[in-house]
Amino acid sequence: MTDQPTLTTGQAAKIFQVSQRTVIRWIDSGRLTGHRFPGNGGHRRIRVADVLKFLKNNGLPIPPGLDSGPIRILIVEDEAIVALFIEETLKEAGFETRIAANSFEAGQALEAFDPHVMTLDLKMPGIPGVELLENLRRSEDEKHLGIVVVSGMPENELKEALAKGADQILAKPFRNEDLLDCVNQLVETSALGRK
Repeated sequence: MTDQPTLTTGQAAKIFQVSQRTVIRWIDSGRLTGHRFPGNGGHRRIRVADVLKFLKNNGLPIPPGLDSGPIRILIVEDEAIVALFIEETLKEAGFETRIAANSFEAGQALEAFDPHVMTLDLKMPGIPGVELLENLRRSEDEKHLGIVVVSGMPENELKEALAKGADQILAKPFRNEDLLDCVNQLVETSALGRK
């Protein structure tokens, strides 16, 4: 299952417009191909390719953005070890990744890489992460970009990031499973919400 983007049963249920329990029954009966994802407590995951196959085989409409290739995650993090840890975790889950070490590199990568989701550290050299966050939320071009703030800043500053437009916050240090949960929750609204 590695190197291929996956969806949770809840995300698949929204695409199919059925209950999550129905998706689980389809997987258990073999009607829909799904797998247990070992890095996330054994929760079921469905490859995007298998969701597309199911939609096509059953004559169901394909949501915009679902058939546009791998889900791309931009990692904006100035600490190289943390950036590589995040990248490895996301790549193992099948996401395509790129690292930006500061706000300037992030700006370039937003245009060239066109990510679906971005992880953002708040404390970076140059333009602070909060300022980058505010700029992105004012931009019509980045309307569907899912943003997970990943930071070791105090809780009040993390909550302030939510108020300024972050979709999720994740305090450092964090577990792989928590990072994947945050990213997966944003996949549908960002990747599938694109026009």
